[in-house]
Amino acid sequence: MAILVIVALIFPAGAIVQSWAFKFVNIRPEVPSDPVKEDTYECGMVTRGSALTQFNFRFYYVALLFLLFDVEIVFLFPWA
Repeated sequence: MAILVIVALIFPAGAIVQSWAFKFVNIRPEVPSDPVKEDTYECGMVTRGSALTQFNFRFYYVALLFLLFDVEIVFLFPWA
């Protein structure tokens, strides 16, 4: 029973000391900020022209075939 009391007192005390250490003690070195590093990152290249272009209708058929075979695989996978 005494061990449980010791553990019950040491763990919260350790958590308090650790939170104090991270809050008040400067553990990591001060790194000068870089404006490029703080800039918002958007992946990809900058678009040229309008992004709202019309695609060829054949891409619609490719997408439908993909969905057809994808749904077929979803139903065949548990059966295998």
